[in-house]
Amino acid sequence: MNKELRKMRDEVNKYVVLFAEHPEKVKDNFKDIVLDVNSLRDMLSSYLDKTCKIFQVWCDTSVEIFNSNDNNIFLRLKKAISMVVVNHYLNKLSYEMSVVGILEENLNVLSKRLEQISVLTHIS
Repeated sequence: MNKELRKMRDEVNKYVVLFAEHPEKVKDNFKDIVLDVNSLRDMLSSYLDKTCKIFQVWCDTSVEIFNSNDNNIFLRLKKAISMVVVNHYLNKLSYEMSVVGILEENLNVLSKRLEQISVLTHIS
């Protein structure tokens, strides 16, 4: 997992803990938390779009390598090594996209909690 995604994960987890252990702080800093949650959602969306584009490039590369000619031993060896590299990056990017999906689900839960707090405490 790269540094950018790790920072976003840490921020989302910080808010999950805050909601679970210190709900009074959530009520006190309601407007700031709403802005932060929306900002995190936008950052995750942007990160996911960027990662999807990179994933598509690696998928296209995988198809090219798979369809390449391998009529002698050296070309077969080159194809095998290339496929290992491509599959490594595809697995890495797939994992990162799944982490983004989990973080988005957590943010959706936090947003619902914020809506409940605003309705129950009449905060706007």
